[in-house]
Amino acid sequence: MIARVMEFALFIDEPRTVFRAQAALVRENLRVLRQVAIPCLIMGAVFAVAYPPLEKRYGNPNPDILTLPLGSQLPRGIIAKSPPVHVLRTNEVSWRVRPAPTHPDWLIWFLITSGMSACAWPVLRLAKALLLRPHQ
Repeated sequence: MIARVMEFALFIDEPRTVFRAQAALVRENLRVLRQVAIPCLIMGAVFAVAYPPLEKRYGNPNPDILTLPLGSQLPRGIIAKSPPVHVLRTNEVSWRVRPAPTHPDWLIWFLITSGMSACAWPVLRLAKALLLRPHQ
């Protein structure tokens, strides 16, 4: 593709050659997009299927502010992200909070899937090489 772009400056005085180089550059770009399209569609489909259950399990539907009566402590499973803010008028205390990590489920899932893909890649390359090899 870089050679096609370099043709523009090299043949600036020959418009026909420049237009041919531009057409060839567009063809190369479309070829690259065609090669990228199928993996993107596959990943998009996987994401569309996996996102709702992952959002349901790991999403945070509750607000990040926890307000309790003055003198209360944070419940178990909650980590404060900021110091408490005391509201004397209402006798309340508020924290910016986040849930405490419970399981590394997402990490295990990530390691398993990435490990499977890392192991499958050489096998797929070998299978492709064997299938495309001319018969002797």
